Amino acid sequence: MGRATLDALETLGVQAVRDDVQMIYDRAAFDRLAAELAWYPTIRPLWIVREDQIAWLAPGSWAELSNEPDLGSVSLPFFCASLIRSYQQAEQRGVRLAPGGISNLTERGLAYLAEIIRFVPPGAPVAVHRYPKWPGPAAAHAPFRSRAEEATRLRQIIGNRALWVTEVGYSTASMGRPWWAFWRPDRRWSDEDVARYASWEFEFWENVGAELVCWYQLRDAEPDLAINRFGIQRSNGTLKPVASRFLA
Repeated sequence: MGRATLDALETLGVQAVRDDVQMIYDRAAFDRLAAELAWYPTIRPLWIVREDQIAWLAPGSWAELSNEPDLGSVSLPFFCASLIRSYQQAEQRGVRLAPGGISNLTERGLAYLAEIIRFVPPGAPVAVHRYPKWPGPAAAHAPFRSRAEEATRLRQIIGNRALWVTEVGYSTASMGRPWWAFWRPDRRWSDEDVARYASWEFEFWENVGAELVCWYQLRDAEPDLAINRFGIQRSNGTLKPVASRFLA
């Protein structure tokens, strides 16, 4: 990530960095990443790993197995079998492991979580992602009437397990307009909107009792598409207003 980036994150009060290493097949390359983060004792790495990479993790590490498995990258039976094997490894190595976060708190995502939860030990954390609907953070996903109802259903599924919200964020790119409202301007959240919504999300998840909340993501990319505009930094590295909310 580079010392300049990590210095900036430390100054902002960031306490964890979520790093997807699933595409790394060279143990030495992973060890270099881990060594870089070891220079920052106040910033905990949260690794997104494959099953075979659990053996690379130091005792006390935090990790997620895969990412958004409910989107169908692997079959449900395969993922459940992988969870069983992975928790055996994690227990032996002293690794705190969560199943890869479901993609959203929708009916589909929560139904998937309900299927896999019996393979997650009672003392293990559970990771989820939560992405918004227009017009903003208070809007719930169907069939829920409120964000509080979403969170209640989530807690019914996971019980007393620790909750990690490992992706939440808002894009500042254009989201277009409804097909039936061609005369309307494009829908777009401003930098100031996203900064306010970040404060809303951090307070909401703290009240829900989440142990960890990760903002998606570090830096914008090109071109100006919705998926590329979730960063706390612009593509040139300058900070967006949302970055200040880690200190709030």
